[in-house]
Amino acid sequence: MDQQKVATERQTQQSSDDGKPKFGRLLLVLIFAVFLIGVITWATELYWS
Repeated sequence: MDQQKVATERQTQQSSDDGKPKFGRLLLVLIFAVFLIGVITWATELYWS
């Protein structure tokens, strides 16, 4: 019975990832990158002025 449960869970996990790109995760990474560039620019400006 446990093996059947594991097999069912695997099928559920595979069907939930249907190959669509994860735009939410990409958007978060891009926002973080822009924020990091802004912080670096701000810190550099403070340092050089």
